[in-house]
Amino acid sequence: MRSTVSERESSLIRDARNALDAHDAVADLEARRLLEAHAREFPRGRLVANAKRCSGRFADAQAVRRQLGCGDLGDLFG
Repeated sequence: MRSTVSERESSLIRDARNALDAHDAVADLEARRLLEAHAREFPRGRLVANAKRCSGRFADAQAVRRQLGCGDLGDLFG
């Protein structure tokens, strides 16, 4: 029997993906917040693989910002 994905888990990943698709620093911070919430609330959730892909996209965006001399998003707010 397959367990279903909760609406909360699904919305965290969907909203993180949408934020990353915006290609905007503020939206990337929101994606990070959503992914951290997913990790806390669903450490063994059905969408962990999707969360890891989103985290990889976030890390890629961080790397581009570093290459451009913009620093890490985490540095924006101390």
